[in-house]
Amino acid sequence: MCMQIGQFAEAVLDRGLGERLTREEALKRLSEAEEAGLVHLMRNNWKKDMFICNCCSCCCTGLFMINEAGYAASYAPSRFRVRLDEDLCTGCGICEDRCQFHAITMNGVAAIDTENATDAGNCVIKCPVEALVLEEVRPESHIRIT
Repeated sequence: MCMQIGQFAEAVLDRGLGERLTREEALKRLSEAEEAGLVHLMRNNWKKDMFICNCCSCCCTGLFMINEAGYAASYAPSRFRVRLDEDLCTGCGICEDRCQFHAITMNGVAAIDTENATDAGNCVIKCPVEALVLEEVRPESHIRIT
């Protein structure tokens, strides 16, 4: 479920593809994508026209580039990192199932491969004991808007 914004969207609509959404409908669909465990991928270095892809690792080209081809630079990095409180973790495995980057493994408790985690936050959203949190590690100023 990908969304285009600005001139990108107009080009898609001009070709008779897609549909025009209200802001409310777009936000609803983004929420549904998040609930389903899809990862929001987007450029964060461009102010006007952009796309928002909502992806799973089974069929997304972007996630293939990151997971299989080892090209993590295909998307801009997040300002956030996932932090685990091992004392709270119950080892339920929900985070491992939801991680589209295959960066979490279970060995009694969750273990996060920080080299491969892009910190999308899917694991944080569904942790039933709040053992995972997103913490800001880069200031917003690291994003270059062109």
